[in-house]
Amino acid sequence: ALRCRAGIKELTAGHIVNLLANDMTRLDRVLLHLNYIFLLPFAAGTVAYQLWNIVGVAGLIGFGLVVVIVIFQ
Repeated sequence: ALRCRAGIKELTAGHIVNLLANDMTRLDRVLLHLNYIFLLPFAAGTVAYQLWNIVGVAGLIGFGLVVVIVIFQ
C-alpha cells in the first residue's frame, strides 16, 4: 500500500506554483547568461591579440592584470 508522508498534506497548489515560478526564473537567468560563457574566451583572445599588435608586451601585461583582478574580485 502507498502511504503519504505527513508533510505532503501541508503542500498546497499555491506553494507548488511558487516553487515552479522561482525555478523557472533561475533557469531563465542561467540561459540568458549562458552564451557569455562560450563567448568570453573568444572575445578575450581577440582583445589580447589586438593589444599585443597595437601596444606590444605592455598591452598583454595590462590585460593579464585586468584578468587577475577580475578573477579575485
